[in-house]
Amino acid sequence: MRVFCTQEKLPITFQSCVVPKDCQTSEWSEWSPCSKTCYSATSPKGFRTRTSSVKQFPVGGGKECLSLEEKESCAPQGEGVPPCATYSWRTTEWSECRVDSLLNQQDRRRGNQTALCGGGIQTREFYCVQVNENLLSYLNTLKEKEAEKPLANKLCTGPTPNTTQLCQITCPIECDVSSWTAWGPCTFESCGDPQGKKGFKLRKRHIINEPTGGTGNCPHLIEAIPCDNPSCYSWQVVRQGECTPDNGSECGSGIRTPEVQCTNSNRNFVDRNLCREAIYPVPVLCDVPCPKDCVLSKWSDWSSCSYTCSGKTTEGKQMRARSILAYAAEGAAQCPNSSALQEVRSCNEHPCTVYHWQAGHWGPCIEDSSVATLNSSTSWSGEATCAVGMQTRKVMCVRVNVGQVGPKKCPETVRPDTVRPCLLPCRKDCIVTSYSHWTLCHSSCNEGDDTGTKQSRHRVIIQLPSNGGRDCPDTLFEEKDCEMPPVCSNYRWKTHKWRRCQLVPWNVRQNSPGAHETCGPGLQTRG
Repeated sequence: MRVFCTQEKLPITFQSCVVPKDCQTSEWSEWSPCSKTCYSATSPKGFRTRTSSVKQFPVGGGKECLSLEEKESCAPQGEGVPPCATYSWRTTEWSECRVDSLLNQQDRRRGNQTALCGGGIQTREFYCVQVNENLLSYLNTLKEKEAEKPLANKLCTGPTPNTTQLCQITCPIECDVSSWTAWGPCTFESCGDPQGKKGFKLRKRHIINEPTGGTGNCPHLIEAIPCDNPSCYSWQVVRQGECTPDNGSECGSGIRTPEVQCTNSNRNFVDRNLCREAIYPVPVLCDVPCPKDCVLSKWSDWSSCSYTCSGKTTEGKQMRARSILAYAAEGAAQCPNSSALQEVRSCNEHPCTVYHWQAGHWGPCIEDSSVATLNSSTSWSGEATCAVGMQTRKVMCVRVNVGQVGPKKCPETVRPDTVRPCLLPCRKDCIVTSYSHWTLCHSSCNEGDDTGTKQSRHRVIIQLPSNGGRDCPDTLFEEKDCEMPPVCSNYRWKTHKWRRCQLVPWNVRQNSPGAHETCGPGLQTRG
């Protein structure tokens, strides 16, 4: 019975415990605005979030709190949603091909050489722009036409374009001409209107390799010498006929009758009746070897004349030769001596009064007002339209080894042109981008800190001017001072005092006088 037990030794009949409590959270908040504020069918969607807060932390093994934030994909809704900006790399035009850039890497002393050719290098710059067409039309409705301004390079995500490429500068080709032809027959200056008893003999050469810059850089191709008793038509030997022995014999001395054609002053074949007054070529003596006679080869072609004209100290000579093919048998016609195996004749017996037209270099191409209807200007869009112009050059009659003489000394019919039409190079205006946005100011409000007190913007030259096009603007970079705030605001965190340390939840301790825990892990909070 409890009466026999003293009150002081009464055992404790209760103890503190933790009642399990599940985590309790508040209701979900409203969804946040979509992170993406523009429309794009190709780029990833945006996302939006909503959150809740903890009203009851879990205790005593209660159910843990779930995620306090939810996220889902989204796209902007409603009318008037602008298209998303897309970005792409743009490049300037390639610079001129330069060989010295490569040579400078090998030898610094070559830096001032400009007349170089061969393999070279071209450079260009790149920049980032906003490019999608939908955006451009959208900006046009807002009267903002600055989509092509350079932007921060970090906005373009694709690989950057090449800024260098190899190129080739064609090396100059020298004019290469053939040897002179033989002097032609004495002809009137104009066979359409033959006058007087004076004419010209002409000789010509032609261009084998056309030089860089056109045939205007070649030497003269026609030379003329005055002559008497000209004729517009002459006989030309096409080939020598077979050797025919005299008196119907099968061998021995004979003649070779040439096959001829009537030609005009340009060496073109014409009707034979036009050569009725021309001197007909005479047959050539020849030999048909008899059996056991000495056999000789045919004569070689005549060599080139040793001089182009004849004077007091010069006399043109030509030579030809033949050789012994078989020696004669005993009693047959013997071979001639060595002197008879060669022949020499005079050539270019005309005096050294050779004339030719000498033409200067063509001048610059100048716009011709007489054909102005064909001309048009170059639009800013870059559609190149060119104009027709005229070029002129100086032409004068020159006597070889003497100098300029009167124009009547040279045949007018072969006088080079002094005027020719030309195509004016297409005019290219300088094209630059719009200015970029001003850079941000990064002032820190600290006394003496000058970093970020300037902001700048720039634009890029896309195309350099050429052929008289509009010059580039002088200013490509602008800078200005940042607008500093009048008072720099300072901010810091402020906290309340720590609350009392709690060892067990309050609802367990309430109305429990036996709960007197005074130590152990607990929890303090503050706002």
